[in-house]
Amino acid sequence: MTDDEPIVADFVEIRQLNSRGVVRLTFEAPVEKGFEILQRLGGFALPHTSLPCAIVPLELESYGPAPKQIEPPPDLPALAPERHAWRSLRFVKQAGILCKDPDFQAWLDVPDEEGAAAKVRQICGLKISRTELDANPDAAAIWVRLSDAYRARRDRASQDASLMGRGGT
Repeated sequence: MTDDEPIVADFVEIRQLNSRGVVRLTFEAPVEKGFEILQRLGGFALPHTSLPCAIVPLELESYGPAPKQIEPPPDLPALAPERHAWRSLRFVKQAGILCKDPDFQAWLDVPDEEGAAAKVRQICGLKISRTELDANPDAAAIWVRLSDAYRARRDRASQDASLMGRGGT
């Protein structure tokens, strides 16, 4: 096989990522082609980067019968957005999410999102912006403790409210 010959893969899944305005496509190729695929791509994408690729349909006659064309029902709901684990998000993204949260703003005793952002910068010792959270390990450690404290308090309050609604104490 030469570098200009396609590596055949099967398209198996699509997932809509509303938070980023993209779809994630999953293709499966034979395991023995894994190393060759990585070589052609130039290796793995680094964190928070991507590797642009082209998707080119093959002439299906060469690779077997064409898949059946199906029409989606007209009332097909949008694909569910992917949920990210909190810990997998960059610190600046976490801070952006929490600073928009009115409960977080109240917890910090500030009136709005701008006040929350300023308070986070002050608490974490940031000079310019919350983006420094991802580059400054000391600030990141403070952010983790701050966000964990808030989220633990929020989760306890939510659990207490749930118990009270069930007749608990």
